Amino acid sequence: MEQPWPPFRVVQREALPGERLRHAGLHLGPAAPRFPHMPKPAFDYRKLSVAERLQLVEDIWESIAQDTGAVPVPSEVLDEAERRLAEHRRDPDSAVPWEDVKAELYCT
Repeated sequence: MEQPWPPFRVVQREALPGERLRHAGLHLGPAAPRFPHMPKPAFDYRKLSVAERLQLVEDIWESIAQDTGAVPVPSEVLDEAERRLAEHRRDPDSAVPWEDVKAELYCT
């Protein structure tokens, strides 16, 4: 059976504390600001195929993940994670099994 596209259902809700992205300057679209302090890439990544660009993004993401100490976690995000963990410890039966979540995401 073919999966629907997109493979998830969009649910509108208000952002929880700490969920708002605070990455100044990372705006999408043609008016995206440039970072003048960054050197130009050694090659034109736009000439890569989509598959090659996706691999590049994955490689960059993995390099960031390996350097976890370099990215500070805002206190609101830590507070929210602690709140959710405490809520789970109070009522572990409220957890939703992964298979249920996956089935709902893929609308099966």
